[in-house]
Amino acid sequence: MALMVKCSACHKKVSVKNSVCKCGNDLREDKNKLYYIVYVLNGKHVWEAAGHSYKLAKELELKKRVDVIDKKIGIVNRQLKNMSFGEFIDNHFSPHYMMKNKSFEKEKRRFKIVREYLGSIPIKNLSEFDIDQFFKYLFAERKISKSTINRYIATVKRMLNYAVELNIIAVNPAKHLRQMFVDNVRVKCLTEEQIEKLLEASKENRNKKLYYIIQIALRTGMRLSEILSLKASDIHLTERYIFVNQTNTKNSKQRHIPISDTLYECFIEFFNQYNLQDDEDLFESKSVKSSYNSSLAKAEIKDFTFHDLRHTFGSRLVLNSVDLYTVSELLGHSDLSVTRRYAHLNQPHLREAVAKI
Repeated sequence: MALMVKCSACHKKVSVKNSVCKCGNDLREDKNKLYYIVYVLNGKHVWEAAGHSYKLAKELELKKRVDVIDKKIGIVNRQLKNMSFGEFIDNHFSPHYMMKNKSFEKEKRRFKIVREYLGSIPIKNLSEFDIDQFFKYLFAERKISKSTINRYIATVKRMLNYAVELNIIAVNPAKHLRQMFVDNVRVKCLTEEQIEKLLEASKENRNKKLYYIIQIALRTGMRLSEILSLKASDIHLTERYIFVNQTNTKNSKQRHIPISDTLYECFIEFFNQYNLQDDEDLFESKSVKSSYNSSLAKAEIKDFTFHDLRHTFGSRLVLNSVDLYTVSELLGHSDLSVTRRYAHLNQPHLREAVAKI
């Protein structure tokens, strides 16, 4: 780092050690000269104006030395250098996440576990090793599945990316951590008979709207959070599509989902029964766990989550020879690789190959 001065006569920059510029101008008497602080950061030369006073420029240079050293070791804001990772989660990340995401209540438990293990470490000292040890602890001690650990990895990365955004740290220590390899698990799918039983059971449920919630899930593949966020104005019966608002989707992308004949009849029945204004929610309840589980039991279906209804929709599309790209679009997957879990359901080329033997 160096302090330079710009001559007001020729506009050339020279070291402050020079009392006279090469052009002959006396820099000691030059009241219009301008001081610059020059330093290298991330491999680039940075020139920063520091005013016309040597005393002020020297003070700014000393402060800049401290700031640049801090940046090089990963601490940008000296006032926040002693903040623990737990304090960052509580005071910065959680409020930010709560404003941006409707899944905050679901994520709170994950935040708590991250905080319990890593929360006491000053954020400036948090290392890749610390974070890697946390994931190993989740797998070995808490017996958490690899797929769930991958969600923790994504969460911690997101937290530390936000710390970088706020200039609390300069580098995300979790940046190079890779997700754990997970074998594609078997996609659970209801048979036609099970679908009929579940729909019949849901009609008799105390939650009178559960039947319609399940019908929407089976006919559109929408996530439960997306269904429960629907307003009357999102159902376009004339054009026959459902508008899924980007603020309610997992990947923040809006979708237009076609309404099938079966679902169309369901909506006609629903709106005849419930007279809703455009801005009203279709479903008041924000949880259907209890009513859904009781309907499953009545239909004699075991170990089948609400999210598996989404898998049922995807599976039925593939079994009816719908291509994976279209399935991906309808399900709102961010990546086609996620949709490939359904690929094994319809592989006529494999059957044709075996038939030749």
